[in-house]
Amino acid sequence: MRVLPAEKRWALAVATGFMVILGLPYVLAWVSTPADGVFMGHIWNPDDPCVYMAWARQAADGRLFLQDLFTTEAQNGRYTNLFFLAIGWIARVSGLSIGTVYAGSRIVCGVALLYTTYLAAAAFSSRLVVRRLAVYLVATASGLGWLYRLVDLTWPGRFGNVACVDIAYTGGQGDAITLAMPELVPAMSLLLHPHFALSMSLLLVSVVWGGRAFGGGRRRDALAAGVAAFLLGNIHTYDAIPTALALLVLAVLAWLQDRGRWRSICTSLATIALLALPPVAYQTYVFQVDAVFRQKALTVTASPSVLSYVVSMGLPLLAAAAGSAFALRCRRRRWHPLVAWAVVACAIPFLPGLSFQRKMVEGAYLPLCLLTAWIVAECAIPALHRRLRRRGRRARLQAAARVVVLMTVAACVPSLGVFTQRALSTVTDNNRSRHLPPYYMARDDVACMAWLGGSEGPRITPDAVVLLSPLSAAYLPGIAGCKVYAGHWAETLDYSRKVAEVAAVLSGRLRQDQARRFVEASGARWLLWGAVERAVFGEPDAFLAAVPHRLAHQEGKTAVYELLLGR
Repeated sequence: MRVLPAEKRWALAVATGFMVILGLPYVLAWVSTPADGVFMGHIWNPDDPCVYMAWARQAADGRLFLQDLFTTEAQNGRYTNLFFLAIGWIARVSGLSIGTVYAGSRIVCGVALLYTTYLAAAAFSSRLVVRRLAVYLVATASGLGWLYRLVDLTWPGRFGNVACVDIAYTGGQGDAITLAMPELVPAMSLLLHPHFALSMSLLLVSVVWGGRAFGGGRRRDALAAGVAAFLLGNIHTYDAIPTALALLVLAVLAWLQDRGRWRSICTSLATIALLALPPVAYQTYVFQVDAVFRQKALTVTASPSVLSYVVSMGLPLLAAAAGSAFALRCRRRRWHPLVAWAVVACAIPFLPGLSFQRKMVEGAYLPLCLLTAWIVAECAIPALHRRLRRRGRRARLQAAARVVVLMTVAACVPSLGVFTQRALSTVTDNNRSRHLPPYYMARDDVACMAWLGGSEGPRITPDAVVLLSPLSAAYLPGIAGCKVYAGHWAETLDYSRKVAEVAAVLSGRLRQDQARRFVEASGARWLLWGAVERAVFGEPDAFLAAVPHRLAHQEGKTAVYELLLGR
């Protein structure tokens, strides 16, 4: 359906406004930076963004193929990602820091997702209330974790130990911060991860425009869906599986609705498949030839329980279920593809045999938000209108519609607010109680990391291995562009063993001959000893007594040592 220029301007303006609001927690974290610290740009689990920074740093250094800099095992280094290549290239050309470009991409990708949501809603409905409410819900909606947390803290254990992944809370564990799933809730992705938001936008284009092509749309609809699927297959390959299954189901549904169009449907499906297959085939090739990439891809991320998903999806899931029943009972064929997509998207995370089940849920919330917007416009607002007409209050009809929209959004917002508050609480604590990388690094530590990778430093290669605490090691590849021995729970192979080895050698618990053998086996040629290392291990005297070295650089109390063992 046609979207007027004024509507597009509204969608862009509202999307930009939402992204500015979602940037406020970062501003709050930044203004709270300690006097001797540096805010590293994250408000939730910094370890994963550190991986993204490492990829972007390699791109900024001119590399097309990216290595895993968080592990020291031999690898082919054939992985590539267009999004992080773009981040690195923009940083290199503009002279901006990678962190600044990454923060800017959060706004751009968020606006793209919300604008695409408006266009997707327009494909199903000509009513402005449906289109606008869909945008509001994608930007703000989350589950009922806030309500479960309130009840569980009041009556512990009364309703089981449900994992509320919309607010990082699990029943029976007090108020501890637990698993959160930004890939489930679009609003959390808008807040945290730009490439998640971009992936959801591409997924929307692939499925909605693909469905339009199957339903009798123009050839360019299939081309748009195919190009989006191509980009999606490279940027977030996990999403290729739910996208392919959704498109296949929509193609079958279109054939069942009009069997005379089977040639056109097959042509559109083939067009999309031919465009989508190359990046997926390439990633499959990398999976086969690179043992490091394969082992990381097979890291187990199992889905939580069905009840956890129900609670964490909350009112949009319940409203979408009602909307699906209404669409099927009233034979609203235009909405049947959306119902089919919602069913497929909610079922995929429970497919057996997948080690990465949890990642399959990305984008499942999108059809739920679209269906919720439609059922509110089709049922809730008309029901209120009929009630007001019977009471002779026609003048209040428009105001009543706005109240219904506002109440719908307000009922879905609390969990996002609770999650943001809980995330900021970990920032205030600087992750001291969670054994995760800190949000604020000591200024001297960051300066030494920058020296290692800067033009005034030793110009170390990406294969150079630096030894330091796993907590601060998470940041080093993204700043200096070199490897660390242990720095990420999934990117570092055999992470638990390596963390224990680092702790043993840096704390001085090993004999001198054992420490030297460890340095030789790990390939470490540099040691960085900063605020985190001093807080965890004390001074490096025992280690330095065992390993030949020279002081290469120092900023305040933070020092970089070149390890001379074996040279």
